[in-house]
This record gives sequence, structure tokens and C-alpha cells, in this order.
Amino acid sequence: MLAPRYQISPTPNLLILWAFLTALAVVVLFYITIPLTPQIAEEYGISLRQVGLGVTSFGLAYACGLLVFGPLSDKYGRVTIIFIGLWLLSAATFFMARADSYSAFLSLRALQGFVAAMIPAVILALHSDHLPPQLRTRGIALTSFAFLSSAPLVQLWMGTPTANLSQGMNTLWPLFIISALVVPWFRLKKRQPLAAGSTTSETSPLASSSASSERPLAKTSAAPSALTIGPSTGTAPPHSANHRLLRNPIIICCWLSAATVLFSYTMFQTGFPIFWRASSSLMASIKLAALLPLPLTIAAGFIIPLKGPAKVSICGLSLGALACVLGMWQHPIVIVLCSALLSAGISLAVPGLIALTSYHSQPENRGLALAVYSFILFLGASLATPLAQWLSDHSYALWMLVPACALGSAAVLITFGAKRVASH
Repeated sequence: MLAPRYQISPTPNLLILWAFLTALAVVVLFYITIPLTPQIAEEYGISLRQVGLGVTSFGLAYACGLLVFGPLSDKYGRVTIIFIGLWLLSAATFFMARADSYSAFLSLRALQGFVAAMIPAVILALHSDHLPPQLRTRGIALTSFAFLSSAPLVQLWMGTPTANLSQGMNTLWPLFIISALVVPWFRLKKRQPLAAGSTTSETSPLASSSASSERPLAKTSAAPSALTIGPSTGTAPPHSANHRLLRNPIIICCWLSAATVLFSYTMFQTGFPIFWRASSSLMASIKLAALLPLPLTIAAGFIIPLKGPAKVSICGLSLGALACVLGMWQHPIVIVLCSALLSAGISLAVPGLIALTSYHSQPENRGLALAVYSFILFLGASLATPLAQWLSDHSYALWMLVPACALGSAAVLITFGAKRVASH
């Protein structure tokens, strides 16, 4: 049985704010060990590369969990999965603060990643299902901002000499409990089922590059367009709805492109402290340059309804590829510029790709569509850390060339997918 659709009470703005803060706290867990690598290595008596496996184990478990909990949220409801996930994540984080061996460290990191998968991607599906059309892209954009801002914020928070892993975990687990206690405030009211033969759906911003997100619901024909949000009847069998995802070229292109986004961002965030650690002032400049363009993610929430998510995604991916090409020139000023441009490109690409995936899926398969997208997204991010550490022993230019090729290929993919949809 498909999860019922609801309306949010008392206000959608509270949902957007809660989703932002919750997603930020959850994704911080992914990056938190990166700036603490030397301290963790010393505490457990292990190598720096063994510490890097903590990021990989979290990311791989998170990616696998997405494939489990995305479809479950389609069946049992978004809020139920999120509520349970916050309590489980709080417990896992509590015990992570008390890990006294390397084996416990790796095991609890994997457990954290698996239960964390119950939250961010399901929040994105919750936005698409329950927010009014004029707020939908803004909610997605602000949650995307949480995903991206977590990496530089962790660098600033945990990058101090006195910071340690237990301190960070003991700060986060009470926040997850507070977030779980807020969830019942969002009283969700079931929408009335559509009458037999009713074919209302919501017009996607993709339908016109200048279409306003304020446009009221439009009547459509019985055959749903690839450019509409939501199903035509709401009664499609789950296997049929899931099969439609595999036949949609833009969905496939979004999934493939997801592998490049956090992969490139994490490659840079992991690699620059290795290559530029000799200069503390330059390190600070690189971190600041990465942080300043991140509000573009919020701005994307206003740009996407005007230009369409495909154009915003292509622009962001192309800008990120250009930044990595420039970064191959090993010069302090250039690497600071690269940091800013890459952050700006990813800030546009992430909400653009999420919106594109959301707009081309329906309520009965949206959880699965965003789960697969997020699975590939974090699978790429998980592989980026060990790859960046391996490349640090070989080539600076290759460290920048790999993400440049990845992001450039993704831009071509989305262009191809958008043209295929337009031709149909």
C-alpha cells in the first residue's frame, strides 16, 4: 500500500527550517572525522589511511541504507521513517562517542551511516510531496545548502587543536533527540483522494523556462507528461511506477551525474589539506573561499522555477569542471579561486539535480528515485577520500583532472537527457 499524501500543519516554513537544521546535523557526521584524522590516528594507534576508512565505511553504509529506507518511506510514510531514524541515530552517535578501539570505531561509523540514511533523502521526498509548489524548490535548495555547507563548517568546527571526536559526537546526539521531539509538531493531514477519472497534476518548472512557481494547479490530459509532477491517477502499481523510472532518460542521467558531484567536492576537501598543509594562512583562505559561495544553493531555489532545473544543473556542473581545470595550475592564488568556483558550481548543481529528479518522479516512486540518486551521490563521496589520499602520493595535476573530467561528463549527460525529454 502506498504511503498517503498529506498537507503540513501549522506552517510549511517550520518544516523547511527543521529540515535544514536536521539535514545539516546528519551530514556533519559524514565529514566529521576528516579534520580529526591526526588525532584519531594517534588515539587508536593507526595510520592516516586507516582513519580514512571511517569516512568510507560511513558513506558505503549510508548509501546501502538509502536503497532500503527510500522504498520503505514510499510504503510506510516519510515522517514515520524520519522519526525512527533520528532516535536510532542518536543512540549510535552516543555509543560512537565512547568507542575505545579501532574495530568499535569502524563498526559504529558503519552503523551511523546506515541509520542516517533514514533521514536526508526522505526529507527531500517529504518536501516534494507536501510543500506547496511555490515553496518546493526553496525547501529542496535549503536542504541542499545543508548538505554542502556541512563540509566547510566541520573544517572550521573540528579543525581547532583542542577538538576531538568524543566532543563532536557528544554535541550531536542530543541534537538528534531534540529534532525527533519536534517531528510530532508537524501534524500531517491526509489529502482527500482524487475522484475517479480525475487527472489533476502540478505543473513543473521544466514546462517553461520562464514559468513561475506560483502558477496554480493545471488540468492535464489522462496521459501524464514527462514534465509533470505527480501521477495522473495516484493508483499505479508500485512495480509499474518503478519501471517508469528506468525508462525515463533524464532520471537515469541524474543518477549517473550524482556520482560526480559530492565525489569532486570531497576530493577537493580531502586533498587540499594534504597538498597545501605547509601554509596555515593559505589553508584558511581556501576554507573561506569554499564557504562564501554556498548561499548560491539557497539562491538556486529562486532560479530553478525561472530557468528550469536542467539549465541550473548544467551551469553548475560546467562551472565546477572549469574550476578543477584551473586548479591544475599549482599556484596559491589559483587554488583559492578554484575553491570558490568549485563551491559555486556544486552549490548550483546539487539542488538542480535533486529538483530534476523530483520533478520527473511521482509520489509512489519519488522516495525510490531520490534514494537511488542519494545512494550514488554518497557512494561517489565515499570513494573520493581514499582516492584523494592515494593521489597525494602520485600527482597534483591528476588530483584535479579526475573531478574535472567527471563533472564535465555529467554536464554532457544532463544536456543529452534534457534534449531527449524535449524531443518526446
